[in-house]
Amino acid sequence: MRVLDFSLTPVFAGDGSVASLVAEGRDISDRKRSEQEKAQLQAQLYQAQKLDSLGRLAGGVAHDFNNLLTAIIGNVDLARTEVTSRTVAEYLRDIEEASFSAAALTRQLLAFGRRQLVEPRVLNLNGSVSSVQKLLSRLLGEDIQLELELEPELWQVRVDPSHAEQMLINLAVNARDAMPQGGRLVLRTENQYLEPPDDLGRTPLGEYVVLSIVDEGMGIGPEVLPQIFEPFFTTKPVGKGTGLGLAMVYGAMQQAAGTVAVTSNVGSGSTFQLFFPRCQDAESDTAAFAQPAPPTGSEFIALVEDQALVRTTTQRQLESLGYRVIAFESAAQALPTLLTESEISLLITDVVLTGSSGRELAQQLSQPRPELSVLFISGYTEDVVLRQGVELGEVNFLFKPFNVNELARAVRRAIDARGPRSPRALAFAARTQPFTTK
Repeated sequence: MRVLDFSLTPVFAGDGSVASLVAEGRDISDRKRSEQEKAQLQAQLYQAQKLDSLGRLAGGVAHDFNNLLTAIIGNVDLARTEVTSRTVAEYLRDIEEASFSAAALTRQLLAFGRRQLVEPRVLNLNGSVSSVQKLLSRLLGEDIQLELELEPELWQVRVDPSHAEQMLINLAVNARDAMPQGGRLVLRTENQYLEPPDDLGRTPLGEYVVLSIVDEGMGIGPEVLPQIFEPFFTTKPVGKGTGLGLAMVYGAMQQAAGTVAVTSNVGSGSTFQLFFPRCQDAESDTAAFAQPAPPTGSEFIALVEDQALVRTTTQRQLESLGYRVIAFESAAQALPTLLTESEISLLITDVVLTGSSGRELAQQLSQPRPELSVLFISGYTEDVVLRQGVELGEVNFLFKPFNVNELARAVRRAIDARGPRSPRALAFAARTQPFTTK
């Protein structure tokens, strides 16, 4: 379509009357297109600025918030070993579930500012569905009939387990809100080989695991459908929705190299399909869903954590696993002991410490004690250097909040891999940029 700009200029006769009109037309299609593109870029910039502001806000509070959750979850783990009452055990379980839900919200907010550490694992999505089934039954209520249709020979995928569960919860809650009078919600997994033509845009041809969330709700109108994945867009009343849920789903699928397809008809429900590329790895990581007995040990561990509540809780957890632990509140306090006590097998240190940092402490130990393993812990994810280290796969890292099983596995991995650290790990420790909490 072309856009033309016409102007009419009168030609006057000698007596002052209009004798004729001169029409002039200009093709302004390119200028209009340029103006539209500029408006789109301005809108995208505004949206990016909103996301960046949200990410900075979330990153600023995540460190302290996740420290509190670490202490709560850790003490729940410790209390559970002393409890014999089934009722009290259920209370503790509910506290733990609420704590992990709060942690998931923090991770969800961090994802918008690209400040979240993504930890993809090879897994079977049937495990994701099964792990949240009980929680969904509580969230959906008695008037929603939850049905599972799971492919028994489902292929494996590579995705962050917390992302997979959070996407399921977000989409299921949206489906519940779309069925105020109740209805049927189906979670379905299947293997598919996509052949063109398809409706997935630039998704390449190949093998996919498809997770479908099907509801019998009100449906989504065609005028709204193109906007549903935009951050902060919501059709819910004020106080009933943030507009972040579907945006999180879209962002998580992008990180998983997959995509989302939506079909919906007003009055007859909606179907959200999550397409995950098939992963050909031989073994899936079931540790994200299975809860075997945590590995134990008897080694000597040094713990450096400036938050007293987290330090005390983590020390108790480690001791309950059989380890000998010496705890310090600062890097300066810990350094003399770490330099002289050769029996210490592992240093566990928070990344952000008052007056120093865990990275700087690791740097000071890299030459005199290159065999000492280091496990970094943090609830703060805006540290660019830390993210680079994690991506290199050469740095042991545990994200807060964690429970005793996660702590036990991380500690065991770090100790069992003990030996002279690789040049890339040492280079990570030797970087000089200080960590700050901004």
